Amino acid sequence: MAASYLLTPMEKAILSVINEADTTARDFFITTPFVIDCRDDAENFKARLTEFQRDFIVYRHGRGQLEVVGNLARPGYRYAMEKAKERYRALDKETATRLRAFLDDWRLENGRKPGQSSKVDVPNPSWGVDIILPISGIRIGYSASDLRGF
Repeated sequence: MAASYLLTPMEKAILSVINEADTTARDFFITTPFVIDCRDDAENFKARLTEFQRDFIVYRHGRGQLEVVGNLARPGYRYAMEKAKERYRALDKETATRLRAFLDDWRLENGRKPGQSSKVDVPNPSWGVDIILPISGIRIGYSASDLRGF
């Protein structure tokens, strides 16, 4: 593992989530452990999507028709995928490996104890990573197919 002074703040935050996760919590396997917050990137987002496209995202989300990144139209989808790739590429190899292993165990519910909630108990379960879009604070998840290949 790299010396802690060599880790970026993002790597430290990811490792903190991994190291401090309460794997015995009742909602451990249904609460999304990682969130990409893009609310501070509103200008970039607005430059990439038309006002109609942004309004349509808000409309679809409000109707419950937008639950995962894969349901976004192309400009919004491209934006969300670039944000995930940008953050993943910024990780050192060891942190990326630990993140992948943690998410795999989390998704597969490895080590789930009796009494802990399961993804089968909730509609539209999380796949471990959500994004908060810079419009109206809309939060949607990445599906397993969105994150394949990382």
